[in-house]
Parts: sequence; structure tokens; C-alpha cells
Amino acid sequence: MGKKREKNNVVKYSQTRQNNELFKEQVNQNRIKEEDLLGKTRVITLLEKTQLLKPVIEEEEEVVLPQLKKEVKEYKRIVLALLILLLVAISGFIGFLNLRDKFRDIVIEVGSDKVTAKDFLVSNIYNKRASLVTDVNQIDFDKTGKYDVKLKYRDKIEVVSMEIRDTTAPKVEFQDVSEYTGYELDPKDFIKSIDDYSEVSIDYKTEDEIDTTKYEDYVLTIIVRDKYGNVTSKDCILSLGWLKRNVTVEAGTKNLRKNLVGNYHEDARKIPDSAIKAVDTTVAGEYNISVNYDGEEYNSKITVVDTTPPTLTLKSVSIYENGKVSKENFISKVRDNSGKVTTKLKTDIKYNKFGKQTIVIEAKDPSGNVTVKETTLTIKEDKKGPTFSGLKEVTIKKGGSLDYRKGVKAVDNVDGPVDFTYSDSNVNYKSAGTYYVTYTARDSKGNKTTTKRTINIKHDASDTAALVSKYAATLSNDIPTIVNGVRKYIRYYNTWGGDDPVWVGLKERRGNCYVHAKVLQAVLNKKGITNKLIWTKDKSHYWNLVYTGGHWRHVDSTPGNNYILLTDEVMATKLPVKNGGGWDPSGWPAAN
Repeated sequence: MGKKREKNNVVKYSQTRQNNELFKEQVNQNRIKEEDLLGKTRVITLLEKTQLLKPVIEEEEEVVLPQLKKEVKEYKRIVLALLILLLVAISGFIGFLNLRDKFRDIVIEVGSDKVTAKDFLVSNIYNKRASLVTDVNQIDFDKTGKYDVKLKYRDKIEVVSMEIRDTTAPKVEFQDVSEYTGYELDPKDFIKSIDDYSEVSIDYKTEDEIDTTKYEDYVLTIIVRDKYGNVTSKDCILSLGWLKRNVTVEAGTKNLRKNLVGNYHEDARKIPDSAIKAVDTTVAGEYNISVNYDGEEYNSKITVVDTTPPTLTLKSVSIYENGKVSKENFISKVRDNSGKVTTKLKTDIKYNKFGKQTIVIEAKDPSGNVTVKETTLTIKEDKKGPTFSGLKEVTIKKGGSLDYRKGVKAVDNVDGPVDFTYSDSNVNYKSAGTYYVTYTARDSKGNKTTTKRTINIKHDASDTAALVSKYAATLSNDIPTIVNGVRKYIRYYNTWGGDDPVWVGLKERRGNCYVHAKVLQAVLNKKGITNKLIWTKDKSHYWNLVYTGGHWRHVDSTPGNNYILLTDEVMATKLPVKNGGGWDPSGWPAAN
């Protein structure tokens, strides 16, 4: 009965769903048309249709809803049970993670890098809160040993073991040996290099008995064993004889004979020049030579290797913006044993960047040996104008002219030679004096240079006369006043005044005793006072004689010599020691 009722419920439920779908289609219409019994059409509203269906819906709810409620309740119990199981599992996993040991013992190879807390973790999930307590910097990782290491996770300290072991065989570079007869066998001679973290022993074994008095080749097994029993071995060849059977030389070797024989002084002469010339030590490769001596033929294989990189010397370079450089600008010197080397600029130069840049140059030989070096390129902003040359001071005659471009150049540090202009508007070619001509030049960036050139317009006799007249007008006709005036106006300076000492004395207001005497003479002449220029026998000193009151008298306008209107007798006492014995009395009138 129960199963049959359940089947009926399912059928009714299916019918109810169909009715609901039909109802939905009708509800979606604004109006529903139906025919009545009389065949007439009438309009039934949505509300009326709902009222018609209401009994059907209520009947279906009585059957279906209890069953649905029962199923929902059962689903809830299942979901709740699953959630409880999930929470228990999560809690157990979290508890396991918190309670388990976070660190483990480790074994590392000798020479390893220093360890971190992460190396001891059982899982990386603990990495953030794990840290070392033991200072591992105090442990020598290049030695074997076993150590207790303390680590901390949150507030919990754990102690684990770290063992450093040596399980790596020594790294050995072996070599064959060619020796002269009588050689005392030493297995160390077959070793070029050894790399190991512990002490090593070197031994050998061979199947043949070695007789070092005979020319022969022997195969020896060279054995290298470290302290912990790790072994590296290799078969090497011992060649005995005056000519070595297998020789390896570096490219560029100069004295090949020295490498081919065991006793250079005894056996080098046995190798003819033709055999030596057959080996090009500048080119890596294998060469075979044959030497006949005393009716016997001896052979040697020579291997030329190139393991030496080129030598490269660089220099720093500075350029201005818009300038360009090549690798050759940076290379001072490059050479290689092979005689051949190629160079390469490895840097992408940024020409739009001011300041210093690191430049990398590579030199490579035919064997692939490489030398890489760095230097500096400095790119400077062009803020400097052109530089002038040839602007020497010049002197021209009054009324003369000058080619102001002749011998003058303006050169810019970026643009090279540039044009220039000049202005001589301030020069009065008709008047003696010192003037300045202005020169101007610009580069392509607008940097300007302005400089001046000194132009001297040479005076003539009329200029000197005018200068004397102007100065004489400032003095009275009193001789002592005139002498003292010249002494004070012109300071003493070691110059003779050139071809016009009067001009120099009055214009530059400096000069020696000769300039002072010439100026005083010119002023006295302008005043109409009779006078003469007088000097010592050796012409080391000059002064003046003046005629006043019917007598000649000595006057000296040189600073420091306050000699005014002196007689010969008095003047003679002033000069003997200082001026080489005085003057020649026969050349001038007496001043008595």
C-alpha cells in the first residue's frame, strides 16, 4: 500500500508540474479567449482564471509538501554530520602541525656554503617563523665534523645534528713527464694542480719495471688519495731520453730547444735549425719533428697551446655632446702571442647622456682567449665658446693700418675652426696711445667668446714735444723746483726708455737715471734754461749740467740723489765710489 501510494503521489506531482506550466503560459497573456457552451467567445480575466485553478493547487500541496519537507530535513542532517567531520579533521591536522618536530638532522658536503634555518626544516610551511640559534659562522665548513645545532620555531627550541662529510674525490690536473736519462722518479712531477679540502697522498703503480738509464716510454698510473679515502687516478706517460717525445709549449715561446731537451747545454745543439723552423709557435696546433743524430732517428710531437689571453691597455676618453667615438679611441695597447687579436666594443654608448659611462672593450685571440677591461667615457655638455689664437699685441705707426685677420684663428672644441668678427671702432689711428680691438666668435650652439687685442699707436716727435710742453707748464722756472718735480713725477724703474726715453718717462712715469736726465733736459730746454747731459766714464749714471748765474752747476733728478746746483768739487765727492771714478772733465764745461 505504501509503495502504491508513493507511486500515485509521484504521478500527481508530475501532473501538477504540467498544470503549472500551462498556467504560466496563460498568465503571460494579457487576455485569454475561450468559447462557452453556446459557441460564443467571452474574455476571462487573470483573476478569474486563478480562482478556477485554486482548488487544484490546494489539493496538490496537501500531497507533495509533506514529502518535500521530510527530504529537506534528511539533507540537513547529512550536511551537518559532514561539517562536524571536516572540523574534526582540520583541528587534528592543525594539532599535528603544531606538535610535530619542525627540524631534522642534515648531512652536507665539506666546502658547502653556510646553512640557514630553511635547510633544517621538515617542511617549508614553517619557514617564516624558523630561525637559527647557533651561530653557524663559528663552524668551519671546510672541515669534516659533527655538530649540534639549536633552532627555534616560535618560542620552542629544538636541537638537531649537522654532519659535514668529505665524499668528493680530489680535483687533479695531471701531466705527462719528459725527462733526461738518470731522472729520479717522483710521482709529484705528474701533477699540475690539486684541489681538495684535506691532505692528500700521491703514489703510482706500473706494470713495467722502470729503468731511468735507457731511452724509453713508460705508462704510470698516478694515484691521488685524500684523508677520507676518496681517490682520483690517471695513466700518465714518462718519456726518458735526450729529446722529449711529447712537449707542450705556450704560444709565443721563443727558445723552443730549451723545451725539447732534458740537458740544454749538452743536447740543444743536436737539434738542427730546420727542425725548429718547422714549428710555428705563434699558431696553436700539433707539430712533429724528426732529428737524426749519430745514425739514430728521434721523433718529438710538439703541441703549441694558446692559453694566454691578449694584453689590453685602455685609456679614458672625454668628448663633447654630438661627438662620436670608436673602440680605437679607448685602446692604448693590445697584443697577443699569436700576433693576431680582434677587439670589440661591448658597450652600447648613450650619446644623449651627459656624464661618465663605463665602457667595456673585449680583446680575443684566434684560440678564443679573451681579455675584457673597462674604462670611462665622459660626455660633456658644450658650454664653452671658441678659443682665439694669434692675438698678439702689435704696434703701428700713427696714421698706419693693420690687417686684423692675419694670423688670427678661432677654434671651437666641437665645431673646429669657426668664423669671427672684430671691431676697431675705439682705435684712433691719428693719435698715439694704447687701444683695444674687440674680437667675437660663436659656435654652432651659440656659445660666444669675446676677447680684446692690444693695439699701440706709436707716437712721433710732435707727440713727445706736446707731452713735454704740457708737463713743463705745471712747473715754475725755478731750477730746484724743476729738478725736484721730475724726481717726484717719475719713479725709478730699470728701463732705458727705448728709442724715446722722454716719452716713456712722461707717459709711463717710470725709468732709470738716463730717463730722468733726458726728461729734465727736455723740460729745461722748454723753459729756455741752458743745460747739458753728462755721464760717468763707464756710462753707468747720467745727470745734468745747468748754466745759471754765469756758472755751470750739477743737478741730478734721479730718486735718492738730492744733488742740486753742485760744483765739480762737491759733485766729485758724490760719484767716485758709486759711479766708477766720476766723469771725464775734458768733455764738459767746468762747474767752479
